[in-house]
Amino acid sequence: MHLATSELIALRRFILFSTLFFATAITSFSQTDIKTDPIKGIYFGQTLPGEIPVPFAPEVLKSVSAWVEATAFSPDGSLFFLAVGDSTYSRAKLYYSKCANNVWMPFSELPFLSGFTFSHEPVFSADGTTLTFTGKKGTGTLDLWTVRYTAQGWDTPVVMPSPINSSAKEYRGSTMADGTLFFGSSRSGMMQVYKATNDTSRVPAIELVGPPISTKSFEGDPCIAPDGRFLIFYSARDGKSSDLYVSFRDAKGGWGVPINLGDKFNSSDDEYGAHMSPDTKYLFFTRHSSTGDTIYWVASSAIEKLK
Repeated sequence: MHLATSELIALRRFILFSTLFFATAITSFSQTDIKTDPIKGIYFGQTLPGEIPVPFAPEVLKSVSAWVEATAFSPDGSLFFLAVGDSTYSRAKLYYSKCANNVWMPFSELPFLSGFTFSHEPVFSADGTTLTFTGKKGTGTLDLWTVRYTAQGWDTPVVMPSPINSSAKEYRGSTMADGTLFFGSSRSGMMQVYKATNDTSRVPAIELVGPPISTKSFEGDPCIAPDGRFLIFYSARDGKSSDLYVSFRDAKGGWGVPINLGDKFNSSDDEYGAHMSPDTKYLFFTRHSSTGDTIYWVASSAIEKLK
């Protein structure tokens, strides 16, 4: 459906997303393992993309669900995470596969999700020790959580501290090499982009990433380059659907006017969830239509050429 205003887009993506009602399921989350045929090779044996986005491993992801909405690889490429959502953005659950002896195992529920009614948007740290995800436990709100991964397995998830999390809803984070965290939050009454930095007391300092990034038209899912030279995010500023934009650092250290990534990336459907491969060579994002989600990937050099 082609909507006319950003308020209606907000209703479609975020109000529905945040209500977390559990009505008739489009995808069943009761299964423990999701069976797929044996697949070998890095990136599930996919041919690497060029500078025009193409679907990522469509046969693999569609065999899991039509509503695979978010993905992430571990830095060493041995773990792959996905979140299965639904048509209304109202729920999601995380699964993962492990590559052993060059063969990807069947997808399984992550073992640390006991008590979570919502788990989504996996992001692995650059050192491979920590997974950050968006989660809801019990009657709580949507918060950012972290869980450590070691040779012994997964630890217990820990909710990130205030003021990163608030009484509102927090979503997908992305971290620079210096530890600065960019994330989405509805604490202003609508989804906007924030960043968190540590001061001398090690307490996170939170700052709205204001215009030209957050413009009160619903912006989120920030994907920051490790060196901070560009920021990719979705925005509903055109009043029709959420599209992907990129902003480059200017000579004064501020953000340049956001550039719409164009019709090779964006469509009349919603595009969001941009994130980079651990080596930053590839950019992944989601397209959400009335019939299902498609994960796309593209060479990151396509972004650099927009500067």
